[in-house]
Amino acid sequence: MECRLAQHDSCCGRAPSSRRLTLDFLAYLELERGLSRNTLGAYRSDLLQFGEFLDRRNLGVIEAGHGDLAAFLSELATGEGGRPAVAAATLQRKAACLRSFYRHLRREGLIEHRIPPPICRGPRRRPGACHECSRARRSRCC
Repeated sequence: MECRLAQHDSCCGRAPSSRRLTLDFLAYLELERGLSRNTLGAYRSDLLQFGEFLDRRNLGVIEAGHGDLAAFLSELATGEGGRPAVAAATLQRKAACLRSFYRHLRREGLIEHRIPPPICRGPRRRPGACHECSRARRSRCC
């Protein structure tokens, strides 16, 4: 019986690596959902950053729980670890990437739990922010 790339290790008695899961997910996004190269590049970067976060905690993608996802997003929002805090739009994209990634893992039967929406949502942008701002003022007010 032939296995899917991400499931190969698990069906052979080993947990799938984060790298395999990421590559499988990116291939799914490119081939089945037709996402642009820019989006794929951003999602790849987001998942690599999440993988580094999990490595620091000695966790794999499959073992990560709700609290780990919340801690990752919180670290990005507050700028812990000597890094500056990310913008709200960046945080929302990273949260969307993780939501989509874990939905994919669930569809593939690699995880059973669902990621609760409140944890994987970034901060909301202010309604109407920047709609009246000029391009020059946008960087100062938002």
